[in-house]
Amino acid sequence: PKLVLLASLVVFLMLLIDVRSPIKAALVALPLVVGMLLFLGVCHLLRLELNMFNMIVLPSILGIGIDNAVHIHHRYIEEGRGSARYVLRTTGYAAMLASLTTAIGFGSSMVSSHLGLRSLGMLAVIGIASTLASAVLFYPCLLSVIEDFERWRDSRARDLAEMVHGEPRLSRVSNPGISARSTEPPDVP
Repeated sequence: PKLVLLASLVVFLMLLIDVRSPIKAALVALPLVVGMLLFLGVCHLLRLELNMFNMIVLPSILGIGIDNAVHIHHRYIEEGRGSARYVLRTTGYAAMLASLTTAIGFGSSMVSSHLGLRSLGMLAVIGIASTLASAVLFYPCLLSVIEDFERWRDSRARDLAEMVHGEPRLSRVSNPGISARSTEPPDVP
């Protein structure tokens, strides 16, 4: 448990250095938390026990799991608002391939005759799959929900400004129909 807590702390500190905001770091770490909870749930359902031998894989799962969310986050920031689907198709696919090759490497120990190595491989595969699922399913959905909330909040602010000033005001909200990848100009009447 101490090793897992230390690894978690190091991961979060590295996120803080990377994204330079505690809120953004927590947002990027959230898929890892969800993935680890999913991992623990699957282990419970399969009656897999964590012991001193196979627990050594948990820091590796943390490191591998956060990697996917960080790559998706950076691509999303690079592409801009409205790009969650595109990010999932590109970076999500790359994260899936990287996680798959890592899981195959760890999973090769599942054919070992040694029960400890076998359980380590099983836990690694479940952990990598859980954190990957969270990064490519949960995180893009979370980003879309945040976008929708921000769009709603901006529209409410615009409506309030119109009520107070009696006329429509220009807002700073970009056209949600235009993504950062679009090369076509917006429709002008």
